[in-house]
Amino acid sequence: MTAETPQAVPRPPWRVPGGRTPSFWQSLQIALPAGLLVFVSNPWVDEDSPDPMRIPLVCLAAVFIAYGLLIIATANRPMFAPDWIRNARSQTAAIVFGSAFVIPPVVGRGIPLLVGNAQPGLLYWMGGAAILLWGALMLAARVATDKAASRRILHGPAPTFQVTPDRFWWWDMDHWVPVGEAAPPNAFRAPDGNYWWAGTAWLPMPPKGFTGQQQRGEGLASR
Repeated sequence: MTAETPQAVPRPPWRVPGGRTPSFWQSLQIALPAGLLVFVSNPWVDEDSPDPMRIPLVCLAAVFIAYGLLIIATANRPMFAPDWIRNARSQTAAIVFGSAFVIPPVVGRGIPLLVGNAQPGLLYWMGGAAILLWGALMLAARVATDKAASRRILHGPAPTFQVTPDRFWWWDMDHWVPVGEAAPPNAFRAPDGNYWWAGTAWLPMPPKGFTGQQQRGEGLASR
């Protein structure tokens, strides 16, 4: 590969391959913090919440801010971040991800709290801005992980493999292995773990149900 810029490497697909859909628990780990963060960053809920509920909401917002600051402070080794941030090995991605837990609560909850006599219209605007900021920052973090993967491929360099034109088989130096059953053990993985780099394209990792066949394929590939 003679490319000199990360743009020469296609970004890993964002679509989840068949058979690798996150489990209920994994989905809950993603959805629950996101939902709570949007909730505490939204001052609209104060209109229907009793006064005793405002203190827990502020405390919960403080917990999110502390978590985000922890991710930012440990951006070089974000051990407390989710796998797709840790695997990217990108300080930028970690900082942007951490900011997604700091800026929205400050905008949606902190500023209206400090401006006690703010007009209701301002509160609605700040809540909407907080939600949009969270989505934009999470998207930016994902883009940063993609760029980090491209840089590592270009400057690694990442291993390359012979793949059939239909991208259904790869050669393990002994025989052809179905892409749907096994991936090379030394192939470069996308940060989210759903794809591997074959040298010219990203190929999907095998479905989670093929655990035994994948181990068999990896054993053959390591000969």
